[in-house]
Amino acid sequence: PGKIKPATTCAEPVIAMDLAATMLEAAGLPQDMVPDGRSISSLLAGKTDASWRDRPLTWHFPFYQPETRYNAARKEIGVNDFAIARSQPHSAIRLGTLKLIHFYESSSNELYDLAADPSESNDLAAARPEEAAKLHRALFDQLESSDARLPIRKH
Repeated sequence: PGKIKPATTCAEPVIAMDLAATMLEAAGLPQDMVPDGRSISSLLAGKTDASWRDRPLTWHFPFYQPETRYNAARKEIGVNDFAIARSQPHSAIRLGTLKLIHFYESSSNELYDLAADPSESNDLAAARPEEAAKLHRALFDQLESSDARLPIRKH
């Protein structure tokens, strides 16, 4: 109260760990308890800089889900149908407006420009191979630096 106006919105991409860091800061606790997060208080106060736009956001899901009855789960789901769908190991990175998703089963990448295509309907990986390769390298550099477990493929 008194620091951030009610109904304030933020257009910068943030990630869940940022919310935890923000709550820690608001409570007067050290933000380093969430080493991957960054408080968004400055954004909510209207202060932004290039460091937010230039920060890569990564997601890593090296699992098959559901773990049991995988073959019985649906391949596709719809909105609000509460179906359990199959998920295969994948990782993603967002840098600026570009998002790359890497699928481990097929060793393939999908590339999306979220500013032009927020629904991720138009895969640009084949049309923009240099950007896809750059993001692929950045993703795996991040996974390696954080000592992320990679999926093991059984033959």
